[in-house]
Amino acid sequence: MAWLAVNRAIIYPLKNPEPPAQHAANTAALGGIFFVISDSMLAYGRFYFETPLSPLLVLSTYYIAQWCFASSVAKK
Repeated sequence: MAWLAVNRAIIYPLKNPEPPAQHAANTAALGGIFFVISDSMLAYGRFYFETPLSPLLVLSTYYIAQWCFASSVAKK
C-alpha cells in the first residue's frame, strides 16, 4: 500500500499537474509511510522485544497515517 501511494505521488504530476491533486497524492504517500512505520514498530515489539514507549509510538504514527489518508481525500 505504501509503495503504491509513493508511486502515485511520483507518477501523478506527469498525468495531472494540478497542485491540489499533487498535494493529495503527496499526503496519501506520507500516510502510507507512517503506516509502514507503525506496523514495523508493532511487529518489532511483538516479536523482538517491547520498548517502554511502544504503545505511544505505535499509536501516534498510526493516527498520523490515518489523518494523512483522510485529509488526502477531503474536498477543499
